[in-house]
Amino acid sequence: MKGFVRQHIGEIVLVGGIVTFVLILLFLQLRRFNLLGALAFDLGIYEQAAWQMAQGQPLFNTVRGTHFFGDHFRPIMFLFVPFYRLWAHPFWGKPLHWGWGLCPFTD
Repeated sequence: MKGFVRQHIGEIVLVGGIVTFVLILLFLQLRRFNLLGALAFDLGIYEQAAWQMAQGQPLFNTVRGTHFFGDHFRPIMFLFVPFYRLWAHPFWGKPLHWGWGLCPFTD
């Protein structure tokens, strides 16, 4: 076990840092939402799209009257659907989106 930790210490620290960053950002977003500091227009668009994806419904945006990807093209949101099904809250998107952007894609 010690050999594994020594051999992969960089990856362990990186993953720990990303997870910590995502959890802190999620906490801050939840705090802002609970203090009524969220911007409702875009939040409503993303919330509706996430809920529709989680329910397997078509992505029609009733706020704008268009398909969701016609206005906000973000196919990465499909990666967040499992998290949204666990806990349906409007701020899953931003912390996970930023955390995913921090992940290095190397061999």
